[in-house]
Amino acid sequence: MTMSNNNSVQSKGDKLREFFPNIAGYEKVREEGAQIIDIIQRKDAYAKVGARCPRGWFFYGDPGMGKTQIVKDISNYVKFPIIEISSSDAIKRKVTIDEDIVNGFAEALKNGNSIIFIDEMDKFAGYKKYAYEVSENLKTQKILLHELDQIKDRDDIIVIATGNRREYLDDAILRSGRFDRQVLFSRPNAKDRCEIIKHFLKSAVTDKDVDIRELVRITAGRSCAEIECIVNEAKISAVSRGSTKISLMDFTSALNRVVFNDIPKEDSKDAEQSKLIAYHEAGHALMGYLLQPESLNYASIIPQGSSSGKVKMNADDDFVKEQKYYEELVKIALSGMISVKVMTGFMTGGNKSDIEKAYKIVCSMVDDGFYGLEYVSFPVNSQAYDGYRFSPKLTDDRGKAIVKIIDQLKNEVEEVLLKNKPILESLALALVEKKELSSGEIVNIIKSKI
Repeated sequence: MTMSNNNSVQSKGDKLREFFPNIAGYEKVREEGAQIIDIIQRKDAYAKVGARCPRGWFFYGDPGMGKTQIVKDISNYVKFPIIEISSSDAIKRKVTIDEDIVNGFAEALKNGNSIIFIDEMDKFAGYKKYAYEVSENLKTQKILLHELDQIKDRDDIIVIATGNRREYLDDAILRSGRFDRQVLFSRPNAKDRCEIIKHFLKSAVTDKDVDIRELVRITAGRSCAEIECIVNEAKISAVSRGSTKISLMDFTSALNRVVFNDIPKEDSKDAEQSKLIAYHEAGHALMGYLLQPESLNYASIIPQGSSSGKVKMNADDDFVKEQKYYEELVKIALSGMISVKVMTGFMTGGNKSDIEKAYKIVCSMVDDGFYGLEYVSFPVNSQAYDGYRFSPKLTDDRGKAIVKIIDQLKNEVEEVLLKNKPILESLALALVEKKELSSGEIVNIIKSKI
């Protein structure tokens, strides 16, 4: 990328948009791609100082992060054709993956000025802990290594590979001189998601209740492809209800459909059933507001998927969490069943998933040492990779500790809900009437009763 140090930040951004018109956010990744373009276009400048073109780039990360798209944009900009090597390409050409590798490299050696694009390399050339036939993958790996060495002196051939898991590839493939550059495509952070959402919304009109900051919040943890799909589904939802503007509830509906595969069903519940489900969701909503108000998204008693209702709590971008955070998640999970008990005096079914969620969180906390090392699931023999063998006493003590922790958190939730029965009643009545409440509506009801 030809840019002097005197260029402004804005001109740098303009250049990245010119290189990658189909990618928003991911500035550091786009800069890496821009350097590939610069190396291709200014080989002589690099050669003058004795710098050679890196032999290969490996882009890795979860599916849907834009790895393939950045390769396409590089190809389009420098006018280097892509020679694709992948399992799907091999099927299309009616050859084996080994033959596809040999043919692809032969084509690049013959034509020059090309990009060899090895898609999902970890699927057919990886073997560590991978659920594929090891002998076949080792054979393919050897063929790939041979072909990579054949082009090591060709600066007119660029090799870019993609994959989901770097650890599945042998060091022989990823060593310097084969894939010199390894670039992680992580899930987009808040700044990236903001740019991605704006990119996909540029031709759409949103309602006045849509705040880009709220869209960034509800899409935390989602991939680029998921965000594109969510925005598209929101557009479809708006048109389906006869509007030219996308509302916040369109985005919420789209998020449920894309991420949770939740398709709203016809509500056939009678008044008594609706009230019980509303009490359950009201408990989740109230505890969500009291403990993690910034994450509260909406509450619904409309059947979706296998659930009769739902309270959606958004994820966030923080990787490191304190003990308090996880205990809050447990309390929110348990608050639905406890709310029904507080408001009716009896228990109802449908709590299994909430209890399982609470149990898994507490188990993870115990094994992370939150409550001391005496309850952690240490294997008796750490070298016994054929399966962990725990002492009966350790297992029994750990189980007792988990039950005690959950019971304590449950009691704390019950104490809070007993003090807030009028709020639970108001939330439940609003849910029965409206079927769905936004975070703003939930907050207004709670504040009106405090």
